Amino acid sequence: MISGVFKHDDEQGPVSSVPSDYVKCPHCERHFGPKAADRHISWCREQSTRVPRSPADNQAVERLKSRTKVRLLVLTGSSD
Repeated sequence: MISGVFKHDDEQGPVSSVPSDYVKCPHCERHFGPKAADRHISWCREQSTRVPRSPADNQAVERLKSRTKVRLLVLTGSSD
């Protein structure tokens, strides 16, 4: 568990502890200091506009999702 990311304010709910001078990336919504934000935002913009993943990558993601689905075993009655 990450501590210190959010502070709890009883009246207003969780309050972010991100410094006020940090800049939020419009592409990934992460926060960066002013200098790092300039570098990151241009990089992140380029990454988000790249050609989508290949069909093979998409198929691999779908296989992973199907393997990691939670399957519940339903028990009905007893075998006695």
